Amino acid sequence: MPHPIEILKRIHRLAPGQIATIASHMHETRMQRGDTIDGNSRLRNTSYYIVKGAARAYYTKDLSLIHI
Repeated sequence: MPHPIEILKRIHRLAPGQIATIASHMHETRMQRGDTIDGNSRLRNTSYYIVKGAARAYYTKDLSLIHI
């Protein structure tokens, strides 16, 4: 599977400086099955790209829980 930067390059015409800026904000995080992302604190300002596996989104009473 191609890296997210490679996908962006195929879709958008980005200058090298723009690619460098985007890449500087990206980092790989490995999560275990059953981990959760708190939508109230992390999801609003963060994008996630799933390389392997799947995620399920559950809306709780406060609309804030995603299970990996």
